Formats: sequence, C-alpha cells, structure tokens
Amino acid sequence: MSKTNLKIEYILKASNNIEFDNIDTYISRKIFEHYNKIPTYTLENILTILNISKLKFKTYLNQLGYKNYTAFKDEVIFERIVRLKQIRDRYESFEKIKLFKL
Repeated sequence: MSKTNLKIEYILKASNNIEFDNIDTYISRKIFEHYNKIPTYTLENILTILNISKLKFKTYLNQLGYKNYTAFKDEVIFERIVRLKQIRDRYESFEKIKLFKL
C-alpha cells in the first residue's frame, strides 16, 4: 500500500472517531464531506469551510506529513486519479457476457 493510501485511510479513521470534540475528527469529517471538490479549493476556501485558523489546519496537515495545503491537495488529486484508473481498469476487464449468464 502506498503512503497516499495510508494518509487517506488515517483521515477516514479520524473522521469516524467517536470523539466529537476532537479537532482532528472535525477536520477529517469536513474533508470527506468535500473530498471531491478539494482539487478546486484554495487554502482560503478550505479554511472557510473548516472554520478554523490557518495554524490549526497547518498543524493537522503536519501531523499527516504534509508540508502545506498544496502538497495535501496534490496528493488528493493523485489519489483520485489512481482510483479512477482502478475503476476504469476493472470496467474494461469486466466480462459482460458472464453477467447475462447469471
């Protein structure tokens, strides 16, 4: 598994955390709510959505191993490309004829 998957999995696990007052849980949940739109968001957009300070968000990103929001955003874009390729590859290798035999 690549580093990307591990970081994305951490965000998912943090978003499912039961501790509602935990800032990491809150940020992770908001990230997943807006995951598909993150590639179009600027830092200012995401800070407005999260309603937290730049310092708190930077601390969160540093915990995940990102230097800045751009590095995080680039990895989200890369992760989406990998996922779309996996879906496309599965679709292309899917044998439709087997579906009709069921």
